[in-house]
Amino acid sequence: MIYLWAMVPTYRLEIAKLPADHGPRLRYFDWEGFASTSFGALYDESDEITKPAAERSEAWKKSELMICFIAASEVGCRQAGIST
Repeated sequence: MIYLWAMVPTYRLEIAKLPADHGPRLRYFDWEGFASTSFGALYDESDEITKPAAERSEAWKKSELMICFIAASEVGCRQAGIST
């Protein structure tokens, strides 16, 4: 939890760089990982991550970042050409 709070200023700068004209902004911040496991923080401007899966919008479910996040693999994201 200390790492999260220490990184908040950096995360805010990264989030500010995301385009705001393509719907709610999503960003995954990778902290560490080994093999197919990854740990990090997810910023979800729409707060859909907190909703039950059945209540999340189709656009949110189909976003490239959510596909990576659900797969829980930064390696998989890189292989798909998606930046985390």
